[in-house]
Amino acid sequence: MEASTGIEPVYTDLQAPTFFKETNAKGHFQYQDICRTKGEHDTQKKSTFSRYMKPAHQRMSRMLGYCLTLGTPEAWSGFSLVAAVRLDVTERAALGFAALNALDTKQARMTAAASLGAACGPLPPFLGGMEDATQWAEWAGPAELDAYCLAAFRRMAPARQAAFLRFVQRRAVA
Repeated sequence: MEASTGIEPVYTDLQAPTFFKETNAKGHFQYQDICRTKGEHDTQKKSTFSRYMKPAHQRMSRMLGYCLTLGTPEAWSGFSLVAAVRLDVTERAALGFAALNALDTKQARMTAAASLGAACGPLPPFLGGMEDATQWAEWAGPAELDAYCLAAFRRMAPARQAAFLRFVQRRAVA
């Protein structure tokens, strides 16, 4: 029979399954080194670059990752709301400028028009075209008005073009 040192029960308890792992995971930013103890904040060092980032920029970086991962309209709508709060006007403008420059010209124009709420093309008339055209013209911007006016004028028969010019000239004099 061997002599007892008195620490055998303690040593045996430390090898029990509850103490088997040296570090028990508690989530992304915490760890637990001893079972049944309170979790402690992770002491892992941040990267050099992230130490110099503003907290709002770190949050926006995380939000961008969420949006890219989810890829839903709701996520991107949330991104717009968070950007409005976390970024100043210059930062938001630079972000939009860079995003539009990453697209080809046609995609950039369509994206900007969708964002700004462009009037798009006039709808086919429901009951007589003048009322629908007048309502569309209230929504349209100057570039859209010029483009559709010139395109419509060019598609008119010569007699209609002459009548239209007489009408416009009479209104300009009045």
